[in-house]
Amino acid sequence: MKIKITILTLTMSFQTFASEYVKNDFWSVPVPQNLTLKLAPLSNNDCSDYQMFIDENSKNLTSEDVDFARKLPIKGQMKDAYQADFLIKNESHQSDKSLVSVVLSDKIKIAASFSEFGLSYLSRTLGLEIPQIAVLSKNNELIMRIYSRDLACDIFKNKVALSTTVEVEVAPLLEEQLKLAKFYGLVADKTLEVLHTAESNYVKAAMLGIEYAKINKDIKPSLGLLFKSLFKDNSIELNNNWSDFAGSKIINYPKSQKISLNKIKLSVEGL
Repeated sequence: MKIKITILTLTMSFQTFASEYVKNDFWSVPVPQNLTLKLAPLSNNDCSDYQMFIDENSKNLTSEDVDFARKLPIKGQMKDAYQADFLIKNESHQSDKSLVSVVLSDKIKIAASFSEFGLSYLSRTLGLEIPQIAVLSKNNELIMRIYSRDLACDIFKNKVALSTTVEVEVAPLLEEQLKLAKFYGLVADKTLEVLHTAESNYVKAAMLGIEYAKINKDIKPSLGLLFKSLFKDNSIELNNNWSDFAGSKIINYPKSQKISLNKIKLSVEGL
């Protein structure tokens, strides 16, 4: 059996967010836009035969006829009922301001919204339910499984809107990461240098403010935010954002951050 593999590009468009930035105490980047996933069909597309059946019997269709036809196994498949698999390709992306990796798991749920021009809509008007879309892990790959021909054909023809919730890991661009590493390395050095002086805490705090302002003009966290991220409240005692390393201390800031994006829309392009 020869399987024709087609790549369907799914463009995610984000809903309105309370904030347009992914933020923490050490850096912020814009919420990524225009992420893409790809679906690669792993089963034969036999939609033309099903569409022909619907068209030729349009005046006499019953729910029993449609349900029987939409659940017949694909020719050549050793299955008891219809089953179409799509490989969900997990890809990393880069925007103008951030590195983005979509973190997919078989716990995600994909919902479908039906067009009145689709085959799924016809099934629903006849009182038939559309089986839920399944997502499963197989051989370390993520598979979207469809259990009815009407829905699978609507996906092929871009007549159904798919939506899901995904987890996304976001990090600054590599160039920005290098700037951050240099900046917080120098901040750590100056902080430890000042704290080891014999000055009073009041003078040390003033000295730290002066030193922080000198270090790097490209990274501009406010002094208040720097003190908040490096010291315990109302003191110049180091907080738990510091780690021991090679007999000294370094600032242990997050290199990436995971966020959950809800109601992501997926639309098929390039068919």
